Amino acid sequence: MGRLQTRATLQTRGRIGGRRKRHSRFYGSDQGSFIALPTFEQACYDDPAWGPNPEATRDCAAPEDAVFKLVNKSFEAKEPFAIEILKKLKMSTDEMAAAIKLQEVDGKATDDVAVEWMAKNRDVWSGWIR
Repeated sequence: MGRLQTRATLQTRGRIGGRRKRHSRFYGSDQGSFIALPTFEQACYDDPAWGPNPEATRDCAAPEDAVFKLVNKSFEAKEPFAIEILKKLKMSTDEMAAAIKLQEVDGKATDDVAVEWMAKNRDVWSGWIR
């Protein structure tokens, strides 16, 4: 198995200036700092005037329990079965945070974390491969 690099967004909730906000930080790097983002509402994705940048959409925190999967076109063409699995893959923010903690804080190898999760969640991932 190859090594999968940990890249995720850590989000916490809080209030800034009386308005509920989430704070996001790109995980997998020691660069950057926490930034305040408005809490997700569908209008953030649909209406540029909703968020802090009136000329752009998606200027808010990600939806709760969102897992973004990114692939390049050549992977998509070479591995259509893997793409179908990725489309079905769903994990909660808590599950993702627990996996990241095991790696980043507890020092477990990525492969070990994945194998342990798969052993405990066969009923979840087996639905992704059907």
